[in-house]
Amino acid sequence: MMKKSIKELLIMAAVGITTLTGCLAKGTPADDWIVSRYDSLADLKAYLEKLDDTVTLYLTSGIDSDTYLANLKELDTEFYQLEVSIPDDTIKPGSMTETTAAAQEAYDDIWYNMETLLETMQTDRKVQNKDALSYLYLAYQTKLSEDFSKYAAGYNEVIKKREKDGS
Repeated sequence: MMKKSIKELLIMAAVGITTLTGCLAKGTPADDWIVSRYDSLADLKAYLEKLDDTVTLYLTSGIDSDTYLANLKELDTEFYQLEVSIPDDTIKPGSMTETTAAAQEAYDDIWYNMETLLETMQTDRKVQNKDALSYLYLAYQTKLSEDFSKYAAGYNEVIKKREKDGS
């Protein structure tokens, strides 16, 4: 009788540990997460074109600093809307490859750097030094381009794997 109780306890403990482990390992598989973020980055690229137009117009004296700052304020609001539209999910532990891990990091860096760039570009109420703004914008554009490439590498890896698997 006692042996049966110990076996039952061991089985119950194993089921409990398995259940607990399953609960702790929640999240979206990395491949699905990477693919699900593609649309948000496509929206961000369209947004970047608007930002680029605004900065170019300002740097070439096509618009004055007040118009430039007003446009940045509108773009800041649009950026916030893009950010809040992103699903708040996590990647399932153990489902990443080196490339998808780099893609996930690049994705996070893209959003962080965009936010930092927008804040920096709006710091002064009157933007006086166009050369400094030009260098700053170019540096961020270069970094964003690198991050988009890292994300694209992870995305392409997932797509190729899915094509190979037939899913």
